[in-house]
Amino acid sequence: MLAILNILYLLLPISQTGSEAGVNIIAGPNLEYTKLESVGNQTYFYGNEDFQMGFHYGLGGYYNYYFDRDYYIGLKAAYRHQNTTFLEYEPEVINIDGQAVDGEFEHYFDYNLESINLSLGGGYRLSQRFAVELGMLYSSPISDYQIHSKETIVKPVDAGVFKEEGTRIRNEQRFSIPSSSSKFGATIGFNGLFPMNKSETVFLKPSVSYSYIFSDNLDDLSSWKTDFIDLSVGVSFVLGDNDIFGEKNKVIEPEFTIALFELNGTVERSLRKIQLSYAEAKNLKTSNTNKLVLRPHRALITYVGIKNKLDRTISIRVFSNQKQVYKIESLEESNRLEIDIDNLIKNTDENELNFIVESEDGFDKKLDLTVEFNKSGELNYLLTDNSDEILDYLNNNPSMKYELYTDDKSIYKKLSKSSATNITILQKGNFPYHFEELEKMKYLLLVE
Repeated sequence: MLAILNILYLLLPISQTGSEAGVNIIAGPNLEYTKLESVGNQTYFYGNEDFQMGFHYGLGGYYNYYFDRDYYIGLKAAYRHQNTTFLEYEPEVINIDGQAVDGEFEHYFDYNLESINLSLGGGYRLSQRFAVELGMLYSSPISDYQIHSKETIVKPVDAGVFKEEGTRIRNEQRFSIPSSSSKFGATIGFNGLFPMNKSETVFLKPSVSYSYIFSDNLDDLSSWKTDFIDLSVGVSFVLGDNDIFGEKNKVIEPEFTIALFELNGTVERSLRKIQLSYAEAKNLKTSNTNKLVLRPHRALITYVGIKNKLDRTISIRVFSNQKQVYKIESLEESNRLEIDIDNLIKNTDENELNFIVESEDGFDKKLDLTVEFNKSGELNYLLTDNSDEILDYLNNNPSMKYELYTDDKSIYKKLSKSSATNITILQKGNFPYHFEELEKMKYLLLVE
């Protein structure tokens, strides 16, 4: 094992063309070759030069290093569980109610074994999709052979017993046998690579291989060998930047196009900047001045075109004041997005909006939209949760003209006692400017 790892380590400084790593599921038949053999008083098999087929399954992983497009060297590791049942039939005189009758019994021998297998090999790619491999195999058992053997009368089917034992089953045993410490062999195989994504960085890898084992299975039994046919399905992942696995897997940069339009009725007009009206608003309680942006009630149409998207995930984000105010993920190759301008410029005091289209693998394009503010007037306001503050101000300044924004219907009764007469009461939702603090307070009084 250490020798194999050292060989791979020495190869790493070589200018690498490409490599792949993957995992696979393994299954297939065991090819069992046996002869009649006994050790001590235990008979393992019956019949001369017998051949049986069993079954194995397992999980594996592999790494292949490519010198160029045609040649590679690789290391495989796999866990394998194998099972085979041997059946032989032999004539026997059966006792049926004291009468000797010609019959037949079945020799049954079944085993299970678990092992770890390592192989080092080289491959040659016959074409873009298919390759042939040759290699050396090392197998190390991680369990003993778990054996179950017995002899059972099969003819007649439902009558008779063995003459000496008086039962239909005899010599039933369950026992374990230590396996040979290690086995070596040679492998030959054939595999394919079929892309699972457009960029050809993930591949489905079916394969078939034959393993010929040089060693016997047991130290004290020289007539039992097992070869294997592996049928495998794996998933391979390309490591690093290379161009040897697929026809299209060179990194192809996506190309983004962003176009902005303003929707005016049913007409879309190209948009270079957004002009916003604002009022300079003075708080009568604190003398602080705010900039309140007029709600434009306009729609912004954003077209995003993507070329060479492949299987990338691409999104668009819009920033204002370095805060994200809009995002759409998983864009298609052609996109038309209708965005409410109110939501984009709400509470903004920056001079531009930043539109960024970006892919998950780091490609992006940015488009800045200028925001131009135009002062449209001045406002004096009183913002409070206390209706008495509103009434006090009205009574102290009865000759002024007022607009009161509130959803409190009880205010009508309170205002009937006020000495001010020029008051217009409106719902909070009718306030024409973006004013986030209004959502938290009950009353907004504008003084003209």
